[in-house]
Amino acid sequence: MSLAGQFTPEEERGNRITLAVVILQDRRGRECKTGSILIAQELTDDFPLYNSFFVEDVAASLDFFTRAFGLKTGFLHDGGDYGELATGGTKLAFSSRALMRQLAKSPAPADAARPVFEVALETDSVPGALDRAVSAGAGLIQAAREEPWGQVTSYVSDPDGYLAEICSAIQLPGPG
Repeated sequence: MSLAGQFTPEEERGNRITLAVVILQDRRGRECKTGSILIAQELTDDFPLYNSFFVEDVAASLDFFTRAFGLKTGFLHDGGDYGELATGGTKLAFSSRALMRQLAKSPAPADAARPVFEVALETDSVPGALDRAVSAGAGLIQAAREEPWGQVTSYVSDPDGYLAEICSAIQLPGPG
């Protein structure tokens, strides 16, 4: 399943970038079918959608996503245990692992080599966005390459081990 929100960082000079989270496994740990991506419909104000990363240092994660992808911090709680990026209707949020433990949760560390989801950033310039992310401290997982379906993809990991895809738009077939 893919959940999308849109943003336009100033640093991307007007290029449209779309943020999506792609679930690679269902709740029972079964792999989702390759290529089965559902694009989220516009969400109403009474049903906001949040995608939360559980991280060691919320402020450091917000800073990384700002430097790597040009996103802006939308909110950082005074205590530093929760923050959000300004990503439109779909929120990309960060909670500290310490806060999750206080709430009786046991978040596992992310592992880019064995991801259960990815955050995808769609851009018109995959090589440029990839260079920026790596320069900001992202770990290179896959260099930019053109896929058989015509999309350009690349993968990096953030400092907490979450997988991020930097990709071009998928050209959907027209009607008829």
